[in-house]
Amino acid sequence: MSNTSTGVPPKAKIHARKPLASGAQMLADAVATFADPVLSKDQQRRTWFTPAYQRIALAVPQEKRLAIFREMKKELSELIASLQADQPTATNDASEGRLLMEELRRQERARRMADVKAGRLISSSTLRERLGMTAQALGAAVRAKRMFSVNGPEGERLYPAFFADPKYEHRDLETISKALADLSGSIKFAFFTTPSISLGNRRPLDVIPTRMDRILSLAQGLVEE
Repeated sequence: MSNTSTGVPPKAKIHARKPLASGAQMLADAVATFADPVLSKDQQRRTWFTPAYQRIALAVPQEKRLAIFREMKKELSELIASLQADQPTATNDASEGRLLMEELRRQERARRMADVKAGRLISSSTLRERLGMTAQALGAAVRAKRMFSVNGPEGERLYPAFFADPKYEHRDLETISKALADLSGSIKFAFFTTPSISLGNRRPLDVIPTRMDRILSLAQGLVEE
């Protein structure tokens, strides 16, 4: 069917797909992160799956949202039943599990490489240079949970570049990081950089310092799960 017959200009169609494609990519990332052993199932849901479903819901007309999610639920239920009926052997389970973990590690490495290339993650030396900070001071900040690092694509320790971004009040970033307590660096990084419907579908980074109370409430909720 041509675009003319639908009455929707091609550019309008492309524009309409963008939010939905974004939600689909978030859902794909959620699936890729699901086997992360440092995340509980509730944390995985709140950190990855819930924002993905929210993004998808916001990308389609309100009257169609329930129908879409009902259809997704139906398809998933049928898939689960099919997988349970196959009853694969323990050997197959182990082999598939290893392949899955290898794929998840590959995808995680690819995401971290993209973060490094885009300048979202930087080395400790770069961070210290930008902040005029000694290695001892950085170590003390990490131990006090005022700052944090994540594992880079080669296993190296990297730091969020937003810690050295002058548009943020460093004290606000430290307050949020401390509120996230003992959660892993990867979860903290996701918290800062993942849109939340509670923040108007914006990232915590986007609403500092105007929504600090709400951000800290969300952080506390994540820690308590």
